[in-house]
Amino acid sequence: MRRRRGLTFTEVVIAVAAIAIAITGIVPAFISYVQVNSRTEVRTGAVAVAQQTLDGLRASPFNTWPASGTEQVIDSGLGNYTARITYCLPTDPGCLSTADSRQVQVVIFLDGEVFYRVETVYTKFD
Repeated sequence: MRRRRGLTFTEVVIAVAAIAIAITGIVPAFISYVQVNSRTEVRTGAVAVAQQTLDGLRASPFNTWPASGTEQVIDSGLGNYTARITYCLPTDPGCLSTADSRQVQVVIFLDGEVFYRVETVYTKFD
């Protein structure tokens, strides 16, 4: 009796089908993971840009701040983020600003989508 070597055509077809079924389940999970990871990375960059923007404001006297509503483009290495700086003046109703403090809001965009928003009050100390 002669011994056969290798696989039959049926065995190969079954093995390929099993691999295809496994890949069909794994690929969508992998794509979802990559999308979540990318979005998290972009949000982390947005938080860093907001922190950098707020640090710059904190280090400057109020009278040297850019006009309220100013947008700055900042390259973080992950893309060009846009930081919109908005603050109210002591004369604005419902505002927490005084002569010695400013209520500030910074909104960070990437490709027109908001990725981070922060609001705080800075107080000038003498």
